[in-house]
Amino acid sequence: MVRTESISKSFHDAKRGTIEAVVDVSMEARPGEIFGLLGVNGAGKTTLLRILSTVLRPSKGVAQVAGFDVVREPDRVRASIGFMSTSTALYGRLTAREVLEYFGGLYGLKGQELKSRVDAVIEQL
Repeated sequence: MVRTESISKSFHDAKRGTIEAVVDVSMEARPGEIFGLLGVNGAGKTTLLRILSTVLRPSKGVAQVAGFDVVREPDRVRASIGFMSTSTALYGRLTAREVLEYFGGLYGLKGQELKSRVDAVIEQL
């Protein structure tokens, strides 16, 4: 299940001041449901998905994915989901190893553990 309660996310911009990207969003998507997240460009859809995937922290509110809190249990959230943003321009500039290291880092892998896991995947390729 994916659930949010009063989730908001704001960013500070030196020129424009505070930008409210997501404002007070509450929703619930239960297992087996098909849930559509619709809105105009700039409505905050991608920002909300980045919060749910633990790429961004919410400014306020609570979000849970698979029963895990996105702020308190980000490792457990990431272990239970797969997320690929539509903005993939960075990936074309990275080697396969760099992409694996990047995502391994997002999942909390560090140092020798990260290197060993990346080496194992590359060996399989």
